[in-house]
Amino acid sequence: MPTQITRTKNTDGSETLTRNSDGTTMPYSTGNVTTLISGQPTPIIFTLRRIDNNYQYPFTYQARSQAEFQTASFDTVWNLLLGHPDQPFGHF
Repeated sequence: MPTQITRTKNTDGSETLTRNSDGTTMPYSTGNVTTLISGQPTPIIFTLRRIDNNYQYPFTYQARSQAEFQTASFDTVWNLLLGHPDQPFGHF
């Protein structure tokens, strides 16, 4: 079973990481991504989730790569995925 790591942008602008297998949550940083994936079985599914008071149902997008997941700008990648939800992964 793949491990899912979710990077969430919260309403206050902070970002958190969550590992679905055990619910571990940490503040977002490159070092914490490495910590969460260390020792986990592959494949690892990287997802982006945004919590926004303007939308009743927050979307979650699957990042196409770890590099995209770890980009310096959450908003840049979010907008890219929002604009092309069918290539290659949509929202869920």
